[in-house]
Amino acid sequence: MNFNYMLAVPRDTLADNPVSLTMTLKPGTVKQITISSSQTDPGAIRCAFFQGQSQIWPSNPNSFFGPTVFSITWPEDFVLFDPPFELTVRAWNSLSWFSGWLWISITVKERVVLPARTSLVYQPLDFITAEINKLFEASNAP
Repeated sequence: MNFNYMLAVPRDTLADNPVSLTMTLKPGTVKQITISSSQTDPGAIRCAFFQGQSQIWPSNPNSFFGPTVFSITWPEDFVLFDPPFELTVRAWNSLSWFSGWLWISITVKERVVLPARTSLVYQPLDFITAEINKLFEASNAP
């Protein structure tokens, strides 16, 4: 499932006081992230991703992404397993004459969650087999 977000980054936005956007996702595994910038001066808009107060991308504390070619994409294998299923991007702009935008695309492979049941032990065998087959098919779905 793809999640797409856009964040306006005004000119003269300082790293000490960035603009931020909380992105609500689904439980599962983040498989790919793409950041695109509208800047005519690539690298002027910088950003970092957080879960709560912990920086997760880039993984070095106090580092940032500054898309220098208008768009960067990387594969990922980050598991979202605890609610809220949210990430926050914080961005700032080093230019004093131009505002810009960041477009963020996050691909998540959703986690399969079974509905609550009283117990599979007391269910007929064909029901249990059908549930196992559904799980197997869902886990192999793209």
